[in-house]
Amino acid sequence: DNWYLYAEDATKLLDEGDDNYSYAVSIFPKSIHNTYLFIFNSFSVNDRNSALYLRDTGYGGFVGWSNDTHTNHFTWMANERLNIVMRIDNSSSDNITVWKNSDPSVTKTSSGGANNLNLLNTEFTFGSRSNNSVPFNGTSNSLIILDKSLSDVEASSFNNNTTSWIYDNNLLEYTRGVYSLYNMMLGIEPE
Repeated sequence: DNWYLYAEDATKLLDEGDDNYSYAVSIFPKSIHNTYLFIFNSFSVNDRNSALYLRDTGYGGFVGWSNDTHTNHFTWMANERLNIVMRIDNSSSDNITVWKNSDPSVTKTSSGGANNLNLLNTEFTFGSRSNNSVPFNGTSNSLIILDKSLSDVEASSFNNNTTSWIYDNNLLEYTRGVYSLYNMMLGIEPE
């Protein structure tokens, strides 16, 4: 059995070599263990992955396969709603910024540096790696993939209203992938 969602054609989400993009996700983890929440998996090609990784140490962050920030980028706990925005921005050396809930943003330099953030978009999964390893244990309301390095204002407002966030910030033209129980493209919840 597969315990994840996957993109039938991941090349339609972000372009190969992309190094300026963002993710927004709303989750409720039920246990603390190592998990890839979502991943563009390049099958061990150094510096070409892009993932949000939650560690069993209570830390989380970006995984770029030898180009990481997950050892200490932000803290997290089980049984807590997490609204997370992660911005990947190759235009600066401090290139990975994470907003979690209403906490101030935290910016880190990926271990491989800004020049190594060129995405390989052959596969995208949400909830586990494609071999069902390190699965997420919890629930998710949404995942949004954007072909834009979000501004601080855009990213920090995700926690205010995740359902209407795309609409409120005029992000529709940059939105490349959405998983949600709600119609986030219109900014309304179902009746």
